[in-house]
Amino acid sequence: MPETRSEVNGRCCTDFFSLFAAIEKDAVNGPTAIEILARVAAGAGEPDRAIAALQQVLSIPGTGALDKYMPLTPALLRLDPMFDPLRNDPRFLELAAGKKP
Repeated sequence: MPETRSEVNGRCCTDFFSLFAAIEKDAVNGPTAIEILARVAAGAGEPDRAIAALQQVLSIPGTGALDKYMPLTPALLRLDPMFDPLRNDPRFLELAAGKKP
């Protein structure tokens, strides 16, 4: 598989977890970016990456990616069709039920 390159704050990130680590250090925009990463990973068929990002974003109080006054919550996980690919994953079901991982 070819290596992908992304840049965050002028630094090169060669994989998802490096990108994730760089983004989570951004206190202002990090939670929104992590939520977007979770959505993209879910849609791309990467449940492990999506669940890791969801666990992180649900542990951070604040605003959401879709609306600045609507943070991602377990209730929204249950309703949002973007997370349909994760519906049968027991880890997702725990998150959607509001249980702490």
